[in-house]
Amino acid sequence: MKLIVFSDSHGRTEMLRRAAEAHFADPDTAGVVHLGDGIEDLSFIDTGSLPVWRVRGNFEDYMYSYGSRSDAPASELTFELGGYRIMIMHGHRFDVKRGYERAAAYAASKGADLLMFGHTHTMLEKYLPAGEVLGGEVTEKPLYLFNPGTAGAGFRRSYGVVDLRPEGIVCSHACARL
Repeated sequence: MKLIVFSDSHGRTEMLRRAAEAHFADPDTAGVVHLGDGIEDLSFIDTGSLPVWRVRGNFEDYMYSYGSRSDAPASELTFELGGYRIMIMHGHRFDVKRGYERAAAYAASKGADLLMFGHTHTMLEKYLPAGEVLGGEVTEKPLYLFNPGTAGAGFRRSYGVVDLRPEGIVCSHACARL
């Protein structure tokens, strides 16, 4: 089962539309994830009956803190899918632009199998085996880290496809010059 993952679309929906055309009708697609800084962009895309998980980014933090809206999405979310515990966040609260270690240590402490985050606009796929030292603690189980890059900023835009298989998690990126 697959998740289609976006982050940092910043009001630009071209990559979201391309991903929708390529993946949303696929019976293996189990849901859509947006990791912040453009979560409202999903309202311009027909996700059909696919479940959508989303968290707010630093831009949404600003929007919800200074507006009169009380319907702010969570800043992090954990859910179970395909036998995996998945944590999603934007990452700005863990200063991921300086490194993923703090966010990874937090996700590991919460029992996550997969941590997905954005904010850096940089694609990342990383596997940390059990026994890694994160935040001064030794991890008990493996942790996958995934950043889909940016769907809306820069010369090379991207989104992610995360395949949750019984034998493990396979993360990949789709990129385009727009």
